[in-house]
Amino acid sequence: MKDPVTTVPVERVSQPRPSGSRKICVLLLAPVYSQIYSGAAYMAQLLIGSPFSEQFDLCFINTRFVDSVSNLGKISFKKLVLFLKYLWLLIAALLTKRPDVVILCPAFSRGAFLKDSIYTAIGSRLFGRRVIWWAHAWGFRQLFDDSHTLIQRYIRWVASRVALVVMVGSRQRRDFDFMFLPEQLVVIHNSVPVETYSWGRFQGRSNVRVLYFANLEITKGWQVLLEAAMRICAMRDDVFFDFYGNPVPNSSIAAIHQAFQTSGYPDRICFHGPAYGLEKHQAFEKADIFCFPTFFPVETFGLVNLEAMNAGLPIISTDHASIPEVVIEGLGGFLVAKNDGEALSAAIIRLAEDNDLRLRMGRFNQQRFYEHFTVDRFVDRWIELILKLGDH
Repeated sequence: MKDPVTTVPVERVSQPRPSGSRKICVLLLAPVYSQIYSGAAYMAQLLIGSPFSEQFDLCFINTRFVDSVSNLGKISFKKLVLFLKYLWLLIAALLTKRPDVVILCPAFSRGAFLKDSIYTAIGSRLFGRRVIWWAHAWGFRQLFDDSHTLIQRYIRWVASRVALVVMVGSRQRRDFDFMFLPEQLVVIHNSVPVETYSWGRFQGRSNVRVLYFANLEITKGWQVLLEAAMRICAMRDDVFFDFYGNPVPNSSIAAIHQAFQTSGYPDRICFHGPAYGLEKHQAFEKADIFCFPTFFPVETFGLVNLEAMNAGLPIISTDHASIPEVVIEGLGGFLVAKNDGEALSAAIIRLAEDNDLRLRMGRFNQQRFYEHFTVDRFVDRWIELILKLGDH
């Protein structure tokens, strides 16, 4: 769960070109929301606000179709109108800005992919621009396998118009490698801004606090952690659990409060709701262990794990999606089987009982974060990629 991002204007152009020179022009289409957290939206926002927009002539079209979580996946007349609007903005930008590269953030549900495939075809086929898919979700292979033969031919034709697929993790290769060449698949890990935390905060603590910080989507694993918390609290009186996050359609606020009120340990297992800014920073600062037992079907990376690494926390997560590329088993934390409350409990207890192990893993995570997952590193990789593509 991230701070809600501020909606960027439909078109954002970087600094004017110096006289007599031409910057590489990049057109980015991505959904950016004011109230909904999305990894794709958050990373697009980071890229737009970074030196990337100074290195290149950047034009941005906000392809937002919904204003609330409840409208996700629903068909409406308003969405059709927005699709036509964004299509017109795309064509206008291609005609007036003449971008060298078009970056799209495709979705792989059938209806959403149809929309994004049209954007891809127009940018590449009609205007001859290099198109990059920035893949923030799984599902491309599944979409293809579940489609009729004629639709599969169309998908292959659309994919043939894509120059590169930028993935957020290496494991995503298996979602694309049946249709794209190895050199077309590029990994650029996600990032989060650096926050400053004091190591002295761990000294003198008599209790251990376990933190969950994500939307309370059921497949993010909060119920699995809640059951583990109840089991641990029955055995130990020095472990506390703090849950932060927003309710979602399959976890209503009433159901969440009911679950925590009946946990049997309301003073030690607490739901705090969403947190942003200073409150979020304080939540990480008070924690000793971060726990994210996700089995979310379209999970790709788990940005919140990076925030925990930045805070110097050991992490317990799952061997799911690209999380093993972030959390190194045995060095930065533990990876447990999905939906396995007993394994999760055992990992929490092991860390709760060993302060030195927690500190060692936390330091490993923080060092790894600074080496691989800062915004500077993320932006440098994108700049390097566009410059390389522009040379061809």
